[in-house]
Amino acid sequence: MTTIAFDGKTMAADGRATAEDVILADDLQKLHQLDTNRWSLRPAIIGMSGATRSVSDALAWIEGRTEVPGEGVEFFALVWDGERLIMVSDECLTPESWPAPMAIGSGKLPALAAMRAGADARRAVEVAISMDVFRGGHIRTAVL
Repeated sequence: MTTIAFDGKTMAADGRATAEDVILADDLQKLHQLDTNRWSLRPAIIGMSGATRSVSDALAWIEGRTEVPGEGVEFFALVWDGERLIMVSDECLTPESWPAPMAIGSGKLPALAAMRAGADARRAVEVAISMDVFRGGHIRTAVL
């Protein structure tokens, strides 16, 4: 389970990886910085949720190194290039633009509510973590 939040400037993500009711890791890297992205060709911060095994294939596709994400790739991504915030997934490869604040993952609702109440992205992830045992671990942040 995952919480990724973007407040208009900063993207934040929890670090927990689970398999059913077992914690596998608390320091998983869910934020990635790319030198380019397939839509604007600008550098971007990517917040990635989904199957851990799919991350490298999804990032290669977002970066424009492959034409399709690959068979069996499962992901949901929040992409910020400094001007435009988009969401893409293995089920919807056409980018959808969204305004900030925005959140994805299983903790999206408490994170989005926290940001709408004035919290920054990091605090929004902390709020989401406090509400569910499947979110947690080290919180990472990134600014473009």
